[in-house]
Amino acid sequence: MLIFFKPRLVLFAVEKTATSALQQALKDEADVKLLGIDPVVGKHISFQDYKRHVEPAILTKVTLPLDYVGVIREPVSWLHSWHRYRQRDKDVGTPQSTRGISFDQFVRAFCSTAPAPYARMTSQAARVCTAAGQVGMTHLFRYEELDKLICFLADRLGHEIAVQKVNVSPKVEETALSPEPLALLRETHAKDFAIYESLLPPQAADAH
Repeated sequence: MLIFFKPRLVLFAVEKTATSALQQALKDEADVKLLGIDPVVGKHISFQDYKRHVEPAILTKVTLPLDYVGVIREPVSWLHSWHRYRQRDKDVGTPQSTRGISFDQFVRAFCSTAPAPYARMTSQAARVCTAAGQVGMTHLFRYEELDKLICFLADRLGHEIAVQKVNVSPKVEETALSPEPLALLRETHAKDFAIYESLLPPQAADAH
């Protein structure tokens, strides 16, 4: 997560949405940067934890209101990226590895109330919502429209932004999600789908 005082921006990093690349590109000019792996006050801090732990500490240094900026990805695509990422050679032999785990099995585990270690991830909705379950981001962009986010940030920061890929998932063939685990995912993580689909153009939203 990065905070920019003068343009009054907070840029959140949600896993598997290319926001890590943006953080790398902009970290040197940020006034506050949380880049560690701490789950509460680290790089992927949730909106709720930010409001609880970070914003009170910076209120004396920046004039409110702040604009909160984040990215959300289509939920099945987001899980595909996690499934690929955890097939990395460095994870093989650990409980986090998805090597040999089908995508259907992975999604079922993610939807479980007690997921296996390889499927333990914080949902996107939990990252971008308030404690009351409302979207906290002032500006929330779809992963497929990162160009719009980059243009937005370039306009607010006053310069062009060059982004390089980081944390790229291994290239493996994606398999379609079967109807039963898809229905389970839509039931257990309805908020993720609702937020993402609320950002779709009208015609695309109707297709869903």
